[in-house]
Amino acid sequence: MNKFKDRLDNKSKVTFEEVNNCEIPNNAEVKVIESKDAVIVKYSKVKSNNISKYKKCKGNTYINMFTGEVKKYKKKHFKTIEMIRENMRKLRLLIELNFNFRSEDILFITLTCNKLVKSIKTIKKFKENFIRRLKAKYSKKDFLYVGKYERSKNGSWHIHFLIKDTKNKKMYIPNEIIQKLWEKGFTKTKKVKKDSKVVIEGKNSNNDEEYEDLNNDNDCEDSNDDEEGENLNDDEEYDIVDYMCKTNQLYNVPINEQIYCTSKNIDRGQASKMKYEEAQAKTKNYILVKERTIEVKNADQFVNKHNKKIYNK
Repeated sequence: MNKFKDRLDNKSKVTFEEVNNCEIPNNAEVKVIESKDAVIVKYSKVKSNNISKYKKCKGNTYINMFTGEVKKYKKKHFKTIEMIRENMRKLRLLIELNFNFRSEDILFITLTCNKLVKSIKTIKKFKENFIRRLKAKYSKKDFLYVGKYERSKNGSWHIHFLIKDTKNKKMYIPNEIIQKLWEKGFTKTKKVKKDSKVVIEGKNSNNDEEYEDLNNDNDCEDSNDDEEGENLNDDEEYDIVDYMCKTNQLYNVPINEQIYCTSKNIDRGQASKMKYEEAQAKTKNYILVKERTIEVKNADQFVNKHNKKIYNK
């Protein structure tokens, strides 16, 4: 119990570092998430005790499970960084389950506005109109997509999409058509490389930054800022999954608003637990396309090590 509390108190000292991939014992328990075209295997060296410090009670109260103290929730207007990170973990999983960069043509589309859009509700309306027009023009295609809403540094919302056609592994849509269908401003359309990399004409680090509150009463204003012209480093190459799931351009997000969207045909996967040797048998006819191991430390003391393997057909 004391270790748990100490870890919470020293949260600012917790570090996450990518390290060399670890060996997984055959009898170790792993979590397996399966979709139509992908299998993800997750392993943690130290199993969680699933003990939560807090538990929700009736109404707007919660209890501290260690002290028995009951408190009221503080009303929040915006998502916390922890909420945003959790949203991005969910988005990352959906991308990994649904997009096979090795064997499919996948487009990365950026949609920006020539006016300053300060309401996420407004950019969501623009997105719905764009998707409706896209489907109408390409009625024979079965689009599967994920989209993410982000702010520029001037406070204006824009959208990033990953999109594919489930009926054909080959797909290309010229940016001129995307811009015509979007109608709201500047667009970019790029084909993601087979190694899941894409060239971005702009530098967007994955650090969590704090931004000033840019909300005011007006939703749209004239904007002279080119979103793609801020802090540019020409021809920077990024892993598209990391780029889509970055958190630094998400601030002042209303607490009840979702910050990503998906098509209705998205595959959310089926999760189960099994021994690692069973997982190996399940992935026998799949190709390992990515593996990553993250080591967690608290004040330089080992806490855990997490390994994730992504397999595609």
